[in-house]
Amino acid sequence: MKLVFKATLVGMVCGFIASASAWAAETPMATTKAAANTAMCAWSDEAKMKDHFTKHVTYPTTGAKIKEACKKEMPKEFTGAERACFEGKIQDKTTFKNAGEVFAALKVQ
Repeated sequence: MKLVFKATLVGMVCGFIASASAWAAETPMATTKAAANTAMCAWSDEAKMKDHFTKHVTYPTTGAKIKEACKKEMPKEFTGAERACFEGKIQDKTTFKNAGEVFAALKVQ
């Protein structure tokens, strides 16, 4: 009797964990975070963005330095959505050797 109870209890706990994991994977936050990492950023003026990272950033540099310079020197150059996408894709500790590496991180051709 005790063995059957333990087996049932273990089965219920495992089922609960599996259900919770599946639910967490389907939540909007998990989906949004995954999409943000793989999706391209939408730029209102892609040519302006490319020009900015090609001409106004000195390489090599880190993601943190790029973010800091953009906030300080040109805080209104990009929309809030563009800035949020950029913030999500450019990692602070990553070193970028050139603008092409920034475009790759942003998923821009």
